[in-house]
Amino acid sequence: MNIPFTKMHGIGNDFILLKRQDVPDASWDQKLAKMICQRHFGIGADGMMIAEASETADMKMLYYNADGSQGEMCGNGIRCFAHYVIREELVPQKPVLHIETMLDIREVEVTHYESIGSVVKVYMGKPKIRNIEMMIEVDGEAIKLADLTIGVPHVVLLESDLNVSRVDRIGPKVEKMDIFPQGTNVNFVKVHNRKYVSVMTWERGAGHTLACGTGICSVCSVLHRKGMVEKRINVMAEGGQLTIEIDKENGVYMIGPSQMIARGNFMGKGLLNHD
Repeated sequence: MNIPFTKMHGIGNDFILLKRQDVPDASWDQKLAKMICQRHFGIGADGMMIAEASETADMKMLYYNADGSQGEMCGNGIRCFAHYVIREELVPQKPVLHIETMLDIREVEVTHYESIGSVVKVYMGKPKIRNIEMMIEVDGEAIKLADLTIGVPHVVLLESDLNVSRVDRIGPKVEKMDIFPQGTNVNFVKVHNRKYVSVMTWERGAGHTLACGTGICSVCSVLHRKGMVEKRINVMAEGGQLTIEIDKENGVYMIGPSQMIARGNFMGKGLLNHD
């Protein structure tokens, strides 16, 4: 096995990007994602993306979590993906790209392109809030949260302060609760003012990550619906900052960077025993 790869990150959420022609057997995708994303035996990443041809858009993005499960969409990932397909000349450089995901076709605008790093704006759709305020119990603690989907499931917890140990303790338990049969992403948010919030996220299938694009969009949608923030919000995650814009119809736009880390060849021989 010798697979050309590119490693990128979007505010610390890191990904391995591949071309379908370099991974011709799609039945191998999930196994490969587990191998290549391992921090010690692989390259190490929160997720893996494969670029392949689309019949309905400029390019199709297949996304896999670090545990090998397939994800419907990834907010930070799609920004990196748009940068990658332009850099690799898989699509022409133009103002707006249409990228097919497992959910739908997303409109992506590369507002500033450079080979090493770009700024990308993505229309993330209209989140569907299933329950703006519900109560759960974790380790005897009553916790209030909002439950919603932005194509992928999320919950949002308002916190007076953000604490890594709390995220790592509560996140995996909420992710796998029976009331979320497909699992959920867990976002912890502190509101500083109406234009600035901080977020930490426990991602379904990836664990504690430095940032989650769909999670940040979910947080802002909930806070806006509650009347706690303006229509344009700066959000600080552990890995960096995104700007979120909410239009008059509650559609959400995400604006943020994509950054190259490395290119190379993945030689997977010998990793098969390290699942």
